[in-house]
Amino acid sequence: MAVLYTLINDIIFQAVLVGEGLVPLSPDLINQLPFFLKVQFAIIVLFWTTLWAVKWSFLMYYKKLFVGLPGHMQKCWWTVVVFSILAYLGCWVTQLLSCTPIATYFNDNCQTPRDIYISDLSLYYAMGVDVVCDILIMALPLRLLWGLKVNLQQKVALAAIFSLGFIVIAFAVVRVVETGATFKHVNPMWLALWSMIEASVGKYFVFELKLARKCGGTAVESF
Repeated sequence: MAVLYTLINDIIFQAVLVGEGLVPLSPDLINQLPFFLKVQFAIIVLFWTTLWAVKWSFLMYYKKLFVGLPGHMQKCWWTVVVFSILAYLGCWVTQLLSCTPIATYFNDNCQTPRDIYISDLSLYYAMGVDVVCDILIMALPLRLLWGLKVNLQQKVALAAIFSLGFIVIAFAVVRVVETGATFKHVNPMWLALWSMIEASVGKYFVFELKLARKCGGTAVESF
């Protein structure tokens, strides 16, 4: 994502200046728009994939904790897995429906009120399912946490680690609010900034799984 944003960084700033009425629309910017829109589309897809890869990493880790547990716990895990997959596919569907036909997305003809409405709706949908998935994933191990044969300090540490998703949720909400997605074109500069922050925070928390293993030690297996 960082590399792709570097490629279109200058175009983003020019587009923002034009949108604010500070500079006139130049022929050079018009010529660069198709390239910008193609890269932007790739960034959006990569952003979703990064976030959901983090979710699936946590789910794969939790699967080991659920081995040997009652059947209803296994069903809960599978329910969250299926929901997360459907939510991810839903992000693709809403994005592909944001312009009709989709080819207009890449030539800056995606300008009708309907297209702008669906585009912003896609942003809100992605945030909504992102938040719901994070809450469901955090809830999976917390129910079993207090059954661990570890001291209170370790339990509190593990609870804090398993609840780190609330920080990602906060960034997800801020991302939508700060981009100005009120059923008009979003601000590409703020979208780039907050997308990078949210994705980076999410990837960082994957490394916290190692810390969770250290805090719980071999007792994690006693769920």
